[in-house]
Amino acid sequence: MLVGVLALGVVTTALSFDSLRQLCGEGPYEGVVCSPVLLSIIIYGLVIIAVIVAALGIGMAIVSLIRKRYTFWWPLGAIIIILVFFYLGTWLAGLTVPVA
Repeated sequence: MLVGVLALGVVTTALSFDSLRQLCGEGPYEGVVCSPVLLSIIIYGLVIIAVIVAALGIGMAIVSLIRKRYTFWWPLGAIIIILVFFYLGTWLAGLTVPVA
């Protein structure tokens, strides 16, 4: 259950980056600074990774319950993967947005 709530939070946060992407335009910035393409990749990458990893974590926990095995490893692994990609994505988004 916690995996689904965490994935929903990551998806909501990633979709809020869309307003940053719309503010990015052709300007005096060069390189990866204020790159709308990179922000789009980050947004959709975070959404896809969060949904797929949460579905796999919940699905494999159900399979483990049916097989009467330990079930907490799958959701725990999914939480760790989602958090790692969330922090990586927000770090990259922070690099692409101009400071001023």
